Amino acid sequence: MLPGRAGRRRWTHPSTISGRRRRRVPATGRRADRAAREAAMATRLSWRRALPRTLAGTFLVLQLVVIALVLAVAGLVSVRQAVAQFADSSGSRVLGAAENLAANPLVRAGFSVPDPAGQLAPVAESVRIQSGASLVLLADPGRQVVAGTDPSLVGTELTLPDSRVWSGRSWDGDVTLDGPQLLAAAAPIYAEDGSVIGLALVAEEYPGTWSLLVAGVPELLGLIALAAAAGVAGSLLLARRIKRQTHGLEPAEIAGLADQREAVLYGIREGVLGVDPDGTVTVANDGARELLDLPADVVGRRVDDLELPADLHDVVTGARAGNDLVVVHGDRVLVVNRRAARGARSRTTGGEQESSRWGSVLTLRDRSELIAVQRQLGATRNATDSLRAQTHEFDNQLHVISGLLQLGEYDEAREYVAGLARRRAEADEQIAALVEDPAVAALLGAKSSLAAERLIRLDLLPASRCPRLPHELSTDVATVLGNLVDNAFDAVADVAEAVVQVEITADDHVVRVVVADSGPGLAQGAADRIFDRGFSTKSAAVVGGRGVGLSLVRRVCQDRGGSVGVAAGAPPTPGASFTAVVPRRRPAAGAPAGSPPSAAAPAGPWGEVAHGSE
Repeated sequence: MLPGRAGRRRWTHPSTISGRRRRRVPATGRRADRAAREAAMATRLSWRRALPRTLAGTFLVLQLVVIALVLAVAGLVSVRQAVAQFADSSGSRVLGAAENLAANPLVRAGFSVPDPAGQLAPVAESVRIQSGASLVLLADPGRQVVAGTDPSLVGTELTLPDSRVWSGRSWDGDVTLDGPQLLAAAAPIYAEDGSVIGLALVAEEYPGTWSLLVAGVPELLGLIALAAAAGVAGSLLLARRIKRQTHGLEPAEIAGLADQREAVLYGIREGVLGVDPDGTVTVANDGARELLDLPADVVGRRVDDLELPADLHDVVTGARAGNDLVVVHGDRVLVVNRRAARGARSRTTGGEQESSRWGSVLTLRDRSELIAVQRQLGATRNATDSLRAQTHEFDNQLHVISGLLQLGEYDEAREYVAGLARRRAEADEQIAALVEDPAVAALLGAKSSLAAERLIRLDLLPASRCPRLPHELSTDVATVLGNLVDNAFDAVADVAEAVVQVEITADDHVVRVVVADSGPGLAQGAADRIFDRGFSTKSAAVVGGRGVGLSLVRRVCQDRGGSVGVAAGAPPTPGASFTAVVPRRRPAAGAPAGSPPSAAAPAGPWGEVAHGSE
């Protein structure tokens, strides 16, 4: 082995596999195959283009095909009937001719001479002409043809399907004598002593199929014209009726609409649910099945059998109307819109086209992530407001301290700082003594600073008790408390003596938050809509999210199976009093959302509360 060649593999031509060389197709062969495939494809396309594309044309082609099949069957039956009729009419005629020929004295005498062919042939030809037969033969008892109208058959053996003729009985039937099938009749020839000395056969050829069809053309033409007229009229009427039911659409257009419908329904993330006027589900895409936890066979089932939550069931059935309705299903927050669906233009009345009622269509959007973001935004906003208020307060306090120092009032500055520290410590101690949860306590501290900045008196009632809460529950309580306090601050913004009172209590089942203010209260009718998303009593000039805070409070409470309500307050907070009930545990899967907790306590010290849960 030469140096440098160790470990090298021998190169093998790719055309050689397993010791055999693959056969290479010549370029001309490949071009021929490609041309053949292209020709076949062109033929298929030409056939497709030749097919009718309209509904009427399709029905007409189908009718013509059916008519052609019927005519073919009718022609076959007609030919068979003609053949049977020919056999009946001609059979008796050739049988009579054969019997007359057998009884002819010249024939009897001709069988007794040494050369009967010369004497019997003219007699046979005469009988053939008189009877209109195709063939006449005379045979001896040895079944050998001795004379006939066809000289080529003389001397051949005559074979008949039925041998009774040789025993003295006449016969008729079909025979084949080196040619087409013949309708034949045979009769025995008797001698003077009654013995059989020969056989007389008269045969007639069956008419051809084409001649039979030509003979029946007049009747077939009438049948064809009648069937074609009926087929065309039926096709047009049927196509018109079907197009009226399909709103004038052709099959290709209907198929296109079906494809577009499937693409739209299953190409969007939102859920789409269609319900007919009887309450039966007719359409449900994958989004609706996922958001509502519907079974795969939901189409065709009634809404009442789906075990939907009460509030969602009311929206689906139309008992609850409105736009962008918020419902809770399991751990999802859904925004539902319901629209009455009407079919395509169905009839014309007074020159105006009307549409038929089809049912209703619901669109469902999952807003669980948006609600979570809103909660986080609320917490962030609370922290920002707290920092801003504290910054403003600290600026004022630093300005006072700086002024005292510049004036040389060092003792006064020392007492001022000590007083600030004492008031801050007292406020923090009061909150910490009543509220043990860090997040809720921090929120109250921040709101206290914001209230001081806005010249609002924020009171935490002594009856408040809030232990340390689980993280998720603490976040929800902070969201509820922060939005209710912000709403109260907005309510007392234009009041001379602004007072907001807060009470937080907790037991083994629920955490209850009550916030009352000394504002002007709610206008008549506003209590029913105050928790709806987008509804607000603020001025349109107010910058920020309007109609979001109280809606978010209700959503947080409903997520946990709780509720929130509003009532008229009592002095020193005669405005509005909001009571929110936040259960410690979320409801079990399938429980109606927004149902009151099992251990609901009285609403609070400011009167009876009208619950705002849906």
